[in-house]
Amino acid sequence: MKFNNEKYDKIYETVILPQMNFMVHHNSEISFNENDAFQKIWEEYEVFRDYCKSNYMKPEIERLDRHKVCSCLMLAILKVAPLHYSEKVEKSKLFVYNEQLAITTGFSLMRAFIVNGKDAERNMKDPSTLKDEKEIFDDGFIFPETFHGEYRSNFAVELYFTRTEKRYNILSLSNTLFLLEQYNREHWKNSHTK
Repeated sequence: MKFNNEKYDKIYETVILPQMNFMVHHNSEISFNENDAFQKIWEEYEVFRDYCKSNYMKPEIERLDRHKVCSCLMLAILKVAPLHYSEKVEKSKLFVYNEQLAITTGFSLMRAFIVNGKDAERNMKDPSTLKDEKEIFDDGFIFPETFHGEYRSNFAVELYFTRTEKRYNILSLSNTLFLLEQYNREHWKNSHTK
């Protein structure tokens, strides 16, 4: 599955916009400008994508793998930070709504890549394993259990500091997404072989 304007339109309409509306509906202190968000996120995605291609990829590779595409989109959401909070919110509170939006969007897109199967087909010797791939991610992703807070919350805090410190590392985030995908495969395999 190639990620282009058309696919972005779809993920914006089915994931990003509904998530932003949900967050605004459930927290009156949050707002966003829909017209700005749509265009700015796509523009930042293109900047991250082009940077990734020109700095990390061999010239003959035309497309980024799903982890890098999802990382670029997540980082674009972080950089744009389309969700704003009112000045009434205490400064001591950690505002991670944009980070939660980035996580939801990134994993939704990654699941679409996997369930669609095109990206996976290229890398699999046995295409019949696509059935398992779809089953593994049928209900979305699960996060590891930790002793130090909920994983997703910790991930959001990490992304918060990525944004506030302006240290956008495509490869590091891509590797995290790859490891979480592998964790889901192992978890599914372990729960289905008992």
